[in-house]
Amino acid sequence: MLMQRTARSNFTRNNQDGGLTRRTRMRRSPCVAATVEKLAEDALTLSDRERAELAHKLLVSLEGAPEENAEEVWDAEIARRVDRIKEGTAKGRPAEDVFRDILARYK
Repeated sequence: MLMQRTARSNFTRNNQDGGLTRRTRMRRSPCVAATVEKLAEDALTLSDRERAELAHKLLVSLEGAPEENAEEVWDAEIARRVDRIKEGTAKGRPAEDVFRDILARYK
């Protein structure tokens, strides 16, 4: 018999600011949990490259199907950006400034 999946929440202390963080876990049937555990165990025996490929496929499966012409749109955007750089009309920023801003935003 399969158990129904239900969300269960609990709270833990956030080590950074002492606040509470809500964690939600899904209860799974023992059969599903064992299957997931076996898959994870098997996946960990793969090479780094194979694990990365598997992770990519799993993440893509969660995002849904890409737009039909997504690759063409990105190719055109890349070409447009390269042209702006070659023409000297692109506004660039030093990488260290960009990384500093990113780190400040997500600290």
